Formats: sequence, structure tokens, C-alpha cells
Amino acid sequence: MGPAAVTCSKMKVWKVVVVASMLFSTIFSALVYRNMSIRGRTITPSSSEEQQSQDPRLPPSPQSYKVKCKGPVPFPDTCGKVHIDKNIFKTHNDEEAKELVRALIQRYRRSPDSKHKSRTYSRLALRSKRAKSRATKGCTLKEINVTVSDLGFAHVSEEVVRFRYCTGSCDAEEKNYDLTLKALRNSKRIKKDKVRARPCCRPTLYDDDVSFLDENFHYYTLRQLSAKECGCV
Repeated sequence: MGPAAVTCSKMKVWKVVVVASMLFSTIFSALVYRNMSIRGRTITPSSSEEQQSQDPRLPPSPQSYKVKCKGPVPFPDTCGKVHIDKNIFKTHNDEEAKELVRALIQRYRRSPDSKHKSRTYSRLALRSKRAKSRATKGCTLKEINVTVSDLGFAHVSEEVVRFRYCTGSCDAEEKNYDLTLKALRNSKRIKKDKVRARPCCRPTLYDDDVSFLDENFHYYTLRQLSAKECGCV
């Protein structure tokens, strides 16, 4: 083998070494970048977990993932948290870790305890909404148009009159008198059929008199028929 052949052989070996070194460097850089991106992937831990991660003396703890609830939730933190070991991102790739986290959250949502809490808080929210609606619906004045025959006085006439009436709740107007009266009724100190233990929405001022002709052309006048102002009495 001549000197030219030896030189050519050495050049081929060096080319192989250089190419292999470049490939190794590329693969190593990709692996380092991948591991750093996986380790840096976190889901906003709670404040206690941030303190724990900053203190190297404390043992590692599982990450907390908040689970969102469907529908209105009247109280904070009613859906709880799913605790997942943060090492899951070290032992699984990105897609596998996402699937595991998603599966754990779905399992938590399907758990009987989670469904029971959701139903309980939904009922409490509905009750609170109804109570608030009753409290804000005070004593008000309304009106309708009716015939004289509908008034209930045995007068027969198709003449239409305006009837104004009081409606609404007076729960917000309860005084100490009403509370004491209710307590005495419950303790049988006062008979229930003789008193009313709550204020009532009634007219405090009546409208003008109502006059009409019946079917026999008789003229009538009704006093204090329609309300003009209402109040809790």
C-alpha cells in the first residue's frame, strides 16, 4: 500500500469521527433541552407548595391541581384539589403526563363524594336565591280590570272597573312583637287561632268610591273597594 492510499484512509477515518461527534452533540443537546422543558412544566402550585419548593430541607410533596366545577358554585374551594406526584413529569414524556393528569381529574369528578358536594352546594345556592328573592319582594300595589259581577257582591253587571290590591311579603318588617308572639304560640302560651304572628301586606289608604249600574239599571256605590297605598300592618 502506497503513501497516497494510507493518507486517503486516514482522511476517511477522521471524517467518520467528525460526523459521529456532530451527531452525538446534536442528540445530547436535544435530550438536555427536552428534560429541562419537562421539568420546567408546572401548573401554578399553591403558596404552601412554593414555600416547600424553596426550602431544600423539606421533603418533596405532590403538586396540587385545581379542578374546575361545572355550573355556579356559591362557595370558594368547594371542588377541592387533585394531588399528583410531580415526579410524573420525570418518568413520562409530555403526552403521557398530560393523559395521566387528565385521567386523574376525570376520575375525581366522577367520584361519589365530588358529585354529592356538587349537588349539595347547588341546593344551597337555590335556597339562598329563593330566600333573597322573597326578602327583596316587599309589599307592593298592583291592579287588574274586572267586571262588577266578579267583585263578589251579588251585583250582576258587565261594567268594567279597576281593582287595585296589595301583594308581597312583609318578612323584612317583622318586629320584636311578631317574634315574641311567634315564640308564645309555639310554646302553647297563646292559642294559634286568635292571633297572627307576622305583619300582613294590606291597604293603608283606600281609593275613591266606585259607582256603577247593574243589569236592572239600579245605581250602586261601593266604598273602600280598591287600595290606593299599601303597607305592612
